[in-house]
Amino acid sequence: MATWRSRSAGAAAGGCAVVLAAVLGLTACAAPAGGHDGPVAGQGSSTSAPMAAPAMSQQTPSGPKEETYGIPSTWTDPVRWAALPRGSRTAATTGDQTGFPNTVEGAVAVLVAGTATNLQPGTSLADQQVAIYHTYLSGADQSPDGEAKVRAKAQQTEAENRSDLGLPAAGPLPSGAFVRGNVVGFKVIQASSDEVTVYLLTKVSRKAGESSPVKDAYVISVLGAVWQDTDWKMSVKASSDAVAQTRGQQSPALAAPGDAKFNDAGWTALRQAA
Repeated sequence: MATWRSRSAGAAAGGCAVVLAAVLGLTACAAPAGGHDGPVAGQGSSTSAPMAAPAMSQQTPSGPKEETYGIPSTWTDPVRWAALPRGSRTAATTGDQTGFPNTVEGAVAVLVAGTATNLQPGTSLADQQVAIYHTYLSGADQSPDGEAKVRAKAQQTEAENRSDLGLPAAGPLPSGAFVRGNVVGFKVIQASSDEVTVYLLTKVSRKAGESSPVKDAYVISVLGAVWQDTDWKMSVKASSDAVAQTRGQQSPALAAPGDAKFNDAGWTALRQAA
């Protein structure tokens, strides 16, 4: 059995997941999380293609939870699956997918795309976060100095990740080093034709180099999207309202896909549409 010792989500994810949250005044998540060296039985490769890490997250009333989570050695198939749709358009400035359908899955797809983190050799977390800011954040939440704030916070966050992994503060990342976020499940809080709020379950994997072990963490966050100008957009207000709505309530149990508790908690596993 693989075991995770929980920490605050910011520490578990090496700070990679809260760039927009810090800039926009949202509270970093405080949900069960932890680290593990190496792959997990039944989970497949720990270096799978990144999808997301939460940018706006949940706060529990009493602060970060401290608990241990162990993935069972036996695999239990998720009973709920959702195929996330692809966007019908491409953003001219960033090349990212936009134009997602007005469905719950379309809203989740935007939150997945809009919280993506993939720090590896040849990439810049600041450039990624600025692109996300312009492509996926609601226009009501953008401001004249917003891009500069996002870039500065992302640079700080990348430096924190490098420090956590024992890497130099500047210069190219070594071969094989990465920090990747991958959304593995969601649970709807509320859904309508113009607003969707969800819990997201994200796996964050980090590696210091070719010969270093992979360190995994799981993070639960709360996010909201609004329907705006024929597309879904990440929304600070919807996310903040959802955080307030769920404060004091028991969040879904942290459990990875393949654990029977994943099904018991009501999580829906994700797959990308073909």
